[in-house]
Amino acid sequence: MKKIVAIIGSPNNEKSNTVTMTRDFLETVGQFYPELEYEVISLGEKSVQPCRGCQACMKTGCCIHKNDDLPEIMQKIRESDLLILGSPVYENFISGQTKILLDRTFMWIHLIGLMGKPALTAITYEEDGRWLTEKYLHAVMTMMGCIMIGHLRGRGKQPGCFPDRELCKAKYRGLAKDVAEILSGNRKLRPSIVNRICFWMMKKHHHTDFELQYWKDKGWLSMSYSKALRKEQTQSL
Repeated sequence: MKKIVAIIGSPNNEKSNTVTMTRDFLETVGQFYPELEYEVISLGEKSVQPCRGCQACMKTGCCIHKNDDLPEIMQKIRESDLLILGSPVYENFISGQTKILLDRTFMWIHLIGLMGKPALTAITYEEDGRWLTEKYLHAVMTMMGCIMIGHLRGRGKQPGCFPDRELCKAKYRGLAKDVAEILSGNRKLRPSIVNRICFWMMKKHHHTDFELQYWKDKGWLSMSYSKALRKEQTQSL
């Protein structure tokens, strides 16, 4: 059984248009892949403390915050077979809840911590900011190692007012089928040139002792991106 985890950075929880769009999409994926298990995590219901910029995670692999929900969220992301990261557009950008999550998982960029994980973005917006928001999420997730396979976009108003809901259900049915084929192994992932560039840049990066040991333990320092990706995919089977 395969599992999709969706992390939605909205303070409006189940009233969130981004949550609604994502749940609708996941239900459509389930029509093509009945064995699907999924979980939608709304950050408005979770306690995630802001990053303090101390770089402890880069030096030790551990965050100084010990009593919030981030470790559980990170574990669920790692164990997922596909990740969806979503946010409403606030002030032409991602929500504060989404930014806190990405700040706290920053070390995944240096560690290529989500190597080879298929992923989508999901955003809802009223007017402007959708392209900047989507581009940022896409870039950060790629730097973390995700292989991006698509985007969900929908026009919303205030919480619970989602004019594009039926349109999105129909529009993303083809993408839902693609996701089902990836989960079933009938469609191969195609990493982008940016995936390869990010791997090369981080391999050449001036690492902390912890990061360097991580790369050595992975065996990636002597590997090409393609070889490292195959190794990770084989180990996850």
